[in-house]
Amino acid sequence: MHSTFDDDHGNDDVDLYTVALGFRLLRQHGYNVSCAIFNNFKDESSNFKASLIDDMSGMLSFYEATHLRVHGEDILEKALVFTTTHLESAATRRFRWDVNCIDELPEYMQTFYLALLNLYNDIEAEMAKEGRSYRVPYAIQAMKDQARSYFNEARWLHEGRVPSMEEYMRVATVSISYTFLTTISLLGMGDVVTKEAFEWLFTDPKIVRAANTIFRLMDDIVSTDFEKERGHAASSVDCYMKQYGVSVQETVDVFQKQIMDLWKDINEEFLRPTFVPMSVLMRVLNLTRVTDLLYKGEDGFTRVGKVTRDSITSICIDPVPL
Repeated sequence: MHSTFDDDHGNDDVDLYTVALGFRLLRQHGYNVSCAIFNNFKDESSNFKASLIDDMSGMLSFYEATHLRVHGEDILEKALVFTTTHLESAATRRFRWDVNCIDELPEYMQTFYLALLNLYNDIEAEMAKEGRSYRVPYAIQAMKDQARSYFNEARWLHEGRVPSMEEYMRVATVSISYTFLTTISLLGMGDVVTKEAFEWLFTDPKIVRAANTIFRLMDDIVSTDFEKERGHAASSVDCYMKQYGVSVQETVDVFQKQIMDLWKDINEEFLRPTFVPMSVLMRVLNLTRVTDLLYKGEDGFTRVGKVTRDSITSICIDPVPL
């Protein structure tokens, strides 16, 4: 591979994805391959060719390759700016909710994107029959926020970066999906849910903020080790340890105390008068109870074990007769 890579210098037939991938892999294995090969992708004005912008897989591969640069490699410094600018621009376009944007996506994503749009169109049609179509834009926004959080986590992973605890929690309390699930769960409720309830939800009220944080911390406590094995972005455990210079156990102890305090925040939100009906607060509470079931002592969501199976069986299959 090393010799083949060197032979490609000056070859206009090579594609960006392959070259960037080869460069990154060789650098990661200690080979001092030249970055001059990326001059193949410049135009007569020594700028990166505009045609590269539409090659999303190539641009992402090039972006990843720039993180293996060393001192004095100006072409890779410029490539980092070039790829970052245009990938962020593409990501912004992809957060638009418009079937006309589908051609801007890689082919492998188009099927999923179309299925997602069709699903929400079906939901909107059902909501319209009940005079509740105003609810659907909230669900769409929750889905867009979810996608944006995944994008940010993927960027951390590709950069090999461990963010600060504050930056991590801003993103990870969204990617944990709790607000998204809460929004979706309110769609089919009756007249008890009003437009004001959805507006309340999107102000990040204390009960939702507490639930999101509980969900995220409990998940990270039990899943950090095995998620590292499968190549995952840094967790709250990693971020806290790095930021404060403490051990895993010290970090877990801090998180456990935070979780107990956050349950008190949830309890306080049930004290009258409440801003939204009690049935809405119960949706929030019940989803948080699921978190406590799935992530107490093990990751029962990713690795379904005896505790999770027995709990689901006792509720859905063999409930205790009343």
